Amino acid sequence: MTSAICIRCGVSKHGAVSPCRKCDFRPSDKRELAKAMSLTDRFHSRSELAAIGERIGRGEEHAYDEANLQTFIRELEADPVTFERLRNPGPYTFRRWIFFLCFGISVLLLIGMVGYAMRLYFFAVDPAGDERRPRLVGANAPSNLGAYKWASSDTTTATSS
Repeated sequence: MTSAICIRCGVSKHGAVSPCRKCDFRPSDKRELAKAMSLTDRFHSRSELAAIGERIGRGEEHAYDEANLQTFIRELEADPVTFERLRNPGPYTFRRWIFFLCFGISVLLLIGMVGYAMRLYFFAVDPAGDERRPRLVGANAPSNLGAYKWASSDTTTATSS
């Protein structure tokens, strides 16, 4: 991820177009986007960015290279789709995708655990052997399945109602 400096308050952040964690500023017009892209680690070293950030934080105006700004602005004007994507990234940012991914995995795990618990509750191993039989006895059993009762250890027959 690209290291950048907020053009409004000078705090370091990840990504030129991401919102600032201190002042919540996000570049929106072409000139602001060009300024934000010029204050990244692609054009300055990290120590230079830290010094620029300190100056902006004290309220001093940074002297941007107008030739670079004009180059960025021309590139944004040449591709309006990219400009709109950078200016307004949409409702699904990275944090929201991570949230939905974690939430979805949690729901799937919960469904799996409930299914496993139901399997353990409704099916049991016959004490006389391996055969699995439903744990439905007497009046609680649905009429279409029939009711099974455990046989004694010497017989493995089941009676149905």
